[in-house]
Amino acid sequence: FLPHYWGANSDWLDTRDLIPHRRPTCMSEDGKGNLWIGTYSGLSRLNQADAAQGFAHYLHDENDPHSISHDFVRTIHADSAGNVWIGTNGGGLNRYDRETNAFLAYTEEDGLPDNTIYGILGGPDGELWLSTRRGIASFDPLTGSLRNYDVQDGLQGSEFNPGAYFQSE
Repeated sequence: FLPHYWGANSDWLDTRDLIPHRRPTCMSEDGKGNLWIGTYSGLSRLNQADAAQGFAHYLHDENDPHSISHDFVRTIHADSAGNVWIGTNGGGLNRYDRETNAFLAYTEEDGLPDNTIYGILGGPDGELWLSTRRGIASFDPLTGSLRNYDVQDGLQGSEFNPGAYFQSE
């Protein structure tokens, strides 16, 4: 995975020594040019404009409520408002706060149907659509409101799988 990366300064970077988590699960670029890489064992961010600085790494810390809520990252979504959303395998949905370099987690306690988020897609009104092990959720980041959908709403089944999300017209 990314054994070499063409840096912003037109230099080849050998990333094998920069990414300590070698089993990537997903990747996304945010509006600031940061490359986010989710793995089985943490989250990494590369500022492509200053790639020589290397990666910033984020791991769950039970003693820090502002750390990412789980190390197994399933999906990453950068929205049009500049937020980076991280779906985890057991820690729910996380929003990265650039100002504080911290994470805010949304879990089943907040109304999610499940704490495993397989996919995140942005809707036309800024809402997030989340596929989980127990249906789909529509999440409004501005209000924090959630609406969950399952077989009673017409879904073929409640459980989705990793990578089971798609958006079209």
